[in-house]
Amino acid sequence: MAYSGTLVVHGQGAGIAVATGGTTELGRINGMLAGIRSLTTPLLRQIDRFGRVLALAILVMAAATFLLGTLWRGHPPSEMFMMVVALAASAIPEGLPAIMTVTLTLGVRRMARHKAIVRRLPAVETLGSVTVVCSDKTGTLTRNEMTVQRIVCADHVFDAGGVGYAPVGDVSVDGRIIDVSHYPALVLAARAGVLCNDARLRQDVGIWRVEGDPTEGALLVLGAKTGMVQDATEAAWPRVDSIPFESERRFMATHHHNADGNSWIFVKGGRLAGLRRGGRREMDHPALAQTPLRRPAAGRCTCSGCARSTVRAHVCAIAPAESGRRRHGRGSPGAPDGH
Repeated sequence: MAYSGTLVVHGQGAGIAVATGGTTELGRINGMLAGIRSLTTPLLRQIDRFGRVLALAILVMAAATFLLGTLWRGHPPSEMFMMVVALAASAIPEGLPAIMTVTLTLGVRRMARHKAIVRRLPAVETLGSVTVVCSDKTGTLTRNEMTVQRIVCADHVFDAGGVGYAPVGDVSVDGRIIDVSHYPALVLAARAGVLCNDARLRQDVGIWRVEGDPTEGALLVLGAKTGMVQDATEAAWPRVDSIPFESERRFMATHHHNADGNSWIFVKGGRLAGLRRGGRREMDHPALAQTPLRRPAAGRCTCSGCARSTVRAHVCAIAPAESGRRRHGRGSPGAPDGH
């Protein structure tokens, strides 16, 4: 069951709408929110309680004054009534609301200097009472954008420049900008990241954005930096079949044909999942004949700096498939023996 408002970022599928509007789960939540009564701030509750106590004290004092004046002093009740009314009116702090408004306004001005504007004055007092702020990091404290910064393949560690989804940046080795075409292992890794991908990289009004998973978007940006434009690469390497990413498998696999009609399987996923499936032996491919590929220990990155930093490790595996092998069924491209 996919609820209203759900964003689909992996795989493909079709569905049937069984409810709309207020009958959906999202509509029920809106109805529950509409029935919640508004709560006042601690300051307003204190002022309300102070007003009630003050009004009660004024009434008690007024009644005591009326009784003492009429019974003890012998003043006419009409005169004592007028005196009690005047006493009660003068005891009410008429300037209290103005003082509160001025105080909250000063708080709003101080917040505005820090580029924080509130619509309701009592909100200033609420923010001032907060001691702990709990927030989701992704998309709140950060921009929910991921960037490939380091690529470890064969015997080289490549650094990718640029930040965000703009496909602008150079690829370097030890601080030296390189020609990507001279490193076939890097080319294959970038191609795997572009082809084994369900996200789309688009530019709207000069702003680059990703439709889909941010991790897959980062791989598309890396591919663009290495010359692997998504549309052209997908046209040259059409997808035949795929296994969508799922948390149980922790990997995604796609089956493609290149321009020569050869079959290729691209796999990407977490470190352990990718190493178990793609790191069993060196690839026997002419383009990598002079590029020995070593398999790191399971669960360990060949770049020691990755373990000490906070970067997320992602593995891309490539395997030439046997063109005459039996298909494993829709959505289940099987890897050839030994890969």
